[in-house]
Amino acid sequence: CTSPQYATTFATWVDWRDDNNGFRSMHRGDSGGHYPIVQDGTTELGVYSVADGGWRPSGYSIAVTGWQLVISIAQDTDCTADGGGGGTTSHYIGTASSAPAYVGVSDRSPSSGSKTHYYGYPGQGPGKVAQNWVWRRALTSAEMFQIWSDTYDRYV
Repeated sequence: CTSPQYATTFATWVDWRDDNNGFRSMHRGDSGGHYPIVQDGTTELGVYSVADGGWRPSGYSIAVTGWQLVISIAQDTDCTADGGGGGTTSHYIGTASSAPAYVGVSDRSPSSGSKTHYYGYPGQGPGKVAQNWVWRRALTSAEMFQIWSDTYDRYV
């Protein structure tokens, strides 16, 4: 484990599926965790940590109309590829008219030590996805702003 922590950043322009029936899953890892994901029957953004704790909310509810830039930064704090224990996932949301801003944190990091096994999950697609990026580090605020600045005008 190197300083400061194991980290992964996911950034996706998504127009969320309107239907609240079923989870809306972005990435499902090879260890079974989902990150980020919207809770079944709701609009609440979070993660799902199979290895440790199940559904982990962020306190933020998604908008189901229009495009959103969803940026989730998962950081492991125990340096163990355990699929979520000992970490957090911070969530940032941008729109065509506003730069990404912090909206909440989930108290697990299910992407730690995991690879994306599915994009979405059978029967649990997130909606329309236009662009998607993944980094093996935490992006800075300036880097998140740059991604938004370079792409937002496509979603007006």
